[in-house]
Amino acid sequence: MEKEKIKVLVLLPVKPNSWNPDGYEEADIVIEDGSIASIYHNGEHIITNLYQSRIDLDSNDYFENLANNSKIYLKDWDKYQNINNEIVEDAVTWLVFGTDLTDFEFEYKHYDDVSENVDHLIHDFLIKSKNYERSK
Repeated sequence: MEKEKIKVLVLLPVKPNSWNPDGYEEADIVIEDGSIASIYHNGEHIITNLYQSRIDLDSNDYFENLANNSKIYLKDWDKYQNINNEIVEDAVTWLVFGTDLTDFEFEYKHYDDVSENVDHLIHDFLIKSKNYERSK
């Protein structure tokens, strides 16, 4: 029997004609248990923020809540100007220890980074997940 894959939501700002994270300067990665990483360009190179805490669906702003209440591990990718599969693999395998890329099933969603708040996309993804537990 094949092992069930861990579901991952990759949120990417709108970029036509591509579902591949290569070439992007920012992305948010959400694991079905509420673990999250943010990847972005800091003006010099790519940075990954890996949050130790999981998303609290009861908070009003997921990222603000994590920034204020979670340890954040920062990883510099000083050789890279764009996100690539190595950076994505590093983030997901850090968030879910003891895994490799073959353990994951990726879902890519684009959003309008000017006018759209991604919290509703994260909320919908986690509500559908059987592996997310509300922390109370």
